Amino acid sequence: MDKEDFLFEVDEIKQAEDVYEYTDLEDLSLVPPKKKQEDSVEDMLEKKAAGGMKVLGIATGAILALCVVSVGLYFLFGSLKKNTYAYNYNQGVISYQEMNFEDAIKSFEKALTYKEAHNINERIYLYKCYKTIGQEDKAIKALTELLQYEPYHIETITALASYYYSNGKLDLLNELVEKYKGTQAESAVSSYMLDMPAVSHDSGTYNNSIEVVMYSSTADNIYYTLDGSVPTSSDTLYTGPVTIGKGSTILKAVVISSSGITSAVAEYQYDIEFVMPDAPNVSPASGNYTENQKITVENITEGADAYYTLDGGVPTLQSEKYSEPIDMPGGNNIFSVAVITSDGVSSNVVKRNYNLKVSEKYSFDASVEAIKYVLIKKQEINSDGTATADGKAVKFVYYAKRKVNNTEMYLMYYDIMEGSEYVRQNYFFGVDVQTGDTYKVVDVNGVLTPEEYK
Repeated sequence: MDKEDFLFEVDEIKQAEDVYEYTDLEDLSLVPPKKKQEDSVEDMLEKKAAGGMKVLGIATGAILALCVVSVGLYFLFGSLKKNTYAYNYNQGVISYQEMNFEDAIKSFEKALTYKEAHNINERIYLYKCYKTIGQEDKAIKALTELLQYEPYHIETITALASYYYSNGKLDLLNELVEKYKGTQAESAVSSYMLDMPAVSHDSGTYNNSIEVVMYSSTADNIYYTLDGSVPTSSDTLYTGPVTIGKGSTILKAVVISSSGITSAVAEYQYDIEFVMPDAPNVSPASGNYTENQKITVENITEGADAYYTLDGGVPTLQSEKYSEPIDMPGGNNIFSVAVITSDGVSSNVVKRNYNLKVSEKYSFDASVEAIKYVLIKKQEINSDGTATADGKAVKFVYYAKRKVNNTEMYLMYYDIMEGSEYVRQNYFFGVDVQTGDTYKVVDVNGVLTPEEYK
């Protein structure tokens, strides 16, 4: 070896030993990832040279000494540079930059066998090499191995998430999202995270069946199960309120995007325990009556309705539904009524026995029709009797049956819809129960004064 070759080799060793840390996934420089504190090459050469001179006992003859030291260091250097971490790492970087990816892979794999290995940068380079030559499985393996050494390496997690998404490996993507959600690396998977579906009813115990409404903040599809299993896109697609009936039900729901990304599972437990509603209050009491009466039902449980029969039969959801006071039928009748929920749970049945014998010719309902006839004729309400001439809804409400100036008449309120509610007028309409004559009746300090109204 001549002097110029020797100096070149010394230069190369010096570069190989000059080591720095660098971990960027996209731009790794031509340096290994750790700074090593070792004797300089010059110091090593001086020590080896001095040792060689003592062994050989040569005090003079500089040229001969240089030749001996050069030959010894040549063999020593050849052994050291191929069997060091720094050499293999830098050789891998050189091969990578020269686009000689196969050799680069060999060098980085060799570098990983040394205890000085950084275990991050080498695998990043391996990932880039394998990805460039189209060996994606090995590229991804390099990234997953990297996370064993640095679990929250943002660039690696980002690259993995992108690979899983682009290649339709959504199960692995969802696992990755769940693993890093809520951690210091959440930003790497945040773009693949979906909010859980929101629901209208919290977990709990309810006295009636409920209609659960679900909502996705991203307008993606919602899938759900009612048996406690984790829903997938093969389960029921949410299209409207879900009825939860009697018993214990576990509702699980997820949002799944059109690309297959799945949210975390929303889970709710509903315990529906049907409770019998209170029995209604009914008036008037059982008895014999000689004047027309209105049967009134009160104390109807919220969310339920009252149903009745007039033949003593047990009321069901198919019976007549009570909505307002009804005329007591003539003759001897048994009025039966019960409050029944939408789930079919019934209160105790309340019964009244009425025996009505009257001589009057007009009932309350007939009286209402008589008043409507007059108002239609006067063009104060429309032809079907449901609204004023200018389109405001009207209704007639039973008030009482009274003697007014010795005339037995039905009195009724007259209500007109103003805005969103009915407004009661400051007068009554009255109808003679025998003749059907119609009146407008004004209450002045408790005294009812009728004025014929035709």
